Amino acid sequence: MKLEPRGPFIANKIKNINPDIKIIILSGDKSRSAVKSWLDIGVDYFIYKPVKTDVIIPFIDNAMDDYKASFVSQLPGKNNFTKTPCNLSEKMGFICDSQKMKDIAKKALRYAVQPYPVFICGETGTGKGEMAKAINNNSVNAGKEMFTINCTRYGDNQNMMISELFGHAKGAFTGAMADKIGVFEKAKGRTIFIDEVHHLPLKAQAMLLLTIENKTVQRLGDSKQRDVDFKLIVAGQPVIDEMLANNEFYEDLYQRFAALRLDVPRLQERKSEIEFIVTSLQNKIENEMGLRKTLTPQMIRALKGYSWPSNIRGLLNELKRLTVEVESKVVGYDDLHEDIKFKKNSGSDNQYKLAELQKVIKYQSESLEKQLLIDLTPKNLTALSRINYGVHMGKGKRYTSEQIIVKLRQIDALRADGKT
Repeated sequence: MKLEPRGPFIANKIKNINPDIKIIILSGDKSRSAVKSWLDIGVDYFIYKPVKTDVIIPFIDNAMDDYKASFVSQLPGKNNFTKTPCNLSEKMGFICDSQKMKDIAKKALRYAVQPYPVFICGETGTGKGEMAKAINNNSVNAGKEMFTINCTRYGDNQNMMISELFGHAKGAFTGAMADKIGVFEKAKGRTIFIDEVHHLPLKAQAMLLLTIENKTVQRLGDSKQRDVDFKLIVAGQPVIDEMLANNEFYEDLYQRFAALRLDVPRLQERKSEIEFIVTSLQNKIENEMGLRKTLTPQMIRALKGYSWPSNIRGLLNELKRLTVEVESKVVGYDDLHEDIKFKKNSGSDNQYKLAELQKVIKYQSESLEKQLLIDLTPKNLTALSRINYGVHMGKGKRYTSEQIIVKLRQIDALRADGKT
């Protein structure tokens, strides 16, 4: 590519369209301003003229290999990533590829076949609901409806929450026009999932304690005890530990359901699984919307670098937004919400930029070294004498530091003979 005034403009446009496309510049301009302009744009390789074809070919081969490895494997209809999730992921219905998640999944499978309550603890959006479904699907109740009660749904309406769980008698409170059966009576052996249990008021906590302990239920406003049969899964946030310390949650109740406890990690602690989680969420979105986008590697790196305070739910929301709002089939780094881009990351952005800078510097250094080796003048060999790593030459040929030293000695011998 001839270095013309429009060269940087064209290269910049290409990188804006798709930052993963590799750009090789063939130039005769060795000025600092030229080098700086290409570095600023993000050109991957540049080679100084004059140069032989067999020197250019390895650059093209390397660029093609890099592009295929990072992008072509992510074309629509193909698995986005080279690895596949473990069998546990299929069994659980969510990604558990890291060792930590594998250990949690194995625990969950052991707990699923037991008649005892299970407590799932984790921050908002970490997938506690998916964990509850996995436990139900691997229990004796597999294939049966799981009753789900979210304690935040009822706000300050304590009677409504208690009624939903335990039922009520006619006239138990204003608006109770008839008797109502709660989920514990409806369950009849099936699974009940109580989510956000730390929002359960103290009165409801006391009733739940008796229900777990005696396997009976007393409807609100009624004195009769009715036998019930259920498998119980409870979920809450880590704040429940503070509530116990402050006597805001009954210790006796906690002990009844927390013997089998699963602590679900934050998404920030699952960086090695981000690719799998993204693919899983894209599958979910595709099933719901009939749409699927291809994500560039730079975007995936940004997703891995972000802290995700809303965890998996936040990642799902961002992928939904991108799927709907971005018209192109390819979604890139620039399409991300500003908060997710590297400038907002804690530490990872600097590491990423440093790695990218080192890569670019290496490419530019190797290009210069190739030119120096092609034109073996004493001045160039003085520059080469400071090289501490090998450089590529021709069709895969590589000069090591030792070989360069040999060349220097050969030139020194020629100079001594007056031939240079």
